[in-house]
Amino acid sequence: MSVTKFAKNIIEYVGDKINTILVMIDEKVYKTTFGYSVKPLYVKCFGDSIYKIINFSELFEIFHQVPYINITTNRNRIIYKEPMKICIKVAKEEEFEGRLYFPYNIHPIRNQKDKKIYEQILPAVYEKIKEFKENDGEQIIDVESFI
Repeated sequence: MSVTKFAKNIIEYVGDKINTILVMIDEKVYKTTFGYSVKPLYVKCFGDSIYKIINFSELFEIFHQVPYINITTNRNRIIYKEPMKICIKVAKEEEFEGRLYFPYNIHPIRNQKDKKIYEQILPAVYEKIKEFKENDGEQIIDVESFI
């Protein structure tokens, strides 16, 4: 899904007026025909009167699957295979060729506090993904045995 669709789903989930969405993404990057696909691990929403943290379990509930964000790179937005964060400026919605989008920037995680958070949540995220894949496989086996 695009950054704009991801941001709109987060705005709908939070339900309040937010200005900025900060998304911590996984260091595993997947090349696609439209750019790169990355996995969000942790989301912080900032607003005038709101500060909301959304962990991976909540992201999983919002999207009903493992969410992936499609990123297009340019000279100002570069993806590295290291922990990074995306800063989506929700308050500055812009229009280009008849389409609305949210401007965003990608930054490597340099802050030690954020690196520590990344290292703490990564095993839990991979465990949740593994659990989802195992449960999804069990459902398929049950359906085949039922037919």
